[in-house]
Amino acid sequence: LNHMDYSGQLKIVEDMRKAMSRVRNERKRAYQTEMDKIGRADVEAIDMQPIRDAIAEAEKRLYATDASGAPSALPGDPAFAKLEQVKQMVAQFEGPWAANAQDLKANKLQPARPATVHNVDDLKQAVGRLQLQGDKGNVGAAMVRDAIEEQIVQQAPTYADVMKGYREASNQIFQMEKELMLG
Repeated sequence: LNHMDYSGQLKIVEDMRKAMSRVRNERKRAYQTEMDKIGRADVEAIDMQPIRDAIAEAEKRLYATDASGAPSALPGDPAFAKLEQVKQMVAQFEGPWAANAQDLKANKLQPARPATVHNVDDLKQAVGRLQLQGDKGNVGAAMVRDAIEEQIVQQAPTYADVMKGYREASNQIFQMEKELMLG
C-alpha cells in the first residue's frame, strides 16, 4: 500500500483557518473601535418612525395583488413569517414607546433600549441575521434592515463610512475563503 503523508498539507490548511479567524477578529475590533467613536459623538435618539413605515410598506407589498388579483405572497409564505419576526424584534426594541401614541408624544415613556446609534445598529444586525436565514421571504426583512441603516446614517453620517469599510473587509475575507475553499 502506498500511504501518502498529508500532515504538511493539513497543517497549512489549519494555519490558514487560524489566519482567517484572526482577520475576522481584527475586522470586528476595527468595527467596534469606529462604532465607539460614533457613539461618543452622536448621542441624539434615532427616529424609529421611518422604520415602522418600512414595516408597513413591506406588509403592503406582501398583501398587494398582481394584475390577476392574486396576492404577491400567500399566508404561510416564508415572507409573512419573517416579516412578523422583524415586527416583533422592532416592537421589543422599542418597548413601551410603541404602546401608546399619546404617551409617546408627551414623552412620558422611556424606550426599552434608547435609540442610540449603537443600539439601533444592534437591531439592524439582528434583522440582518434573520434576513440571512433561509433564502425565501427576505424582501420585507431587507426593506426594514435598509430603513434601519438609513436612519442610522441620517443620525451619524460617519456610520456609512464605517459600514463601507466593514463590508469591504467582509467581502475580502469571503473572497479569500472562497479562493482557499476554507469557508
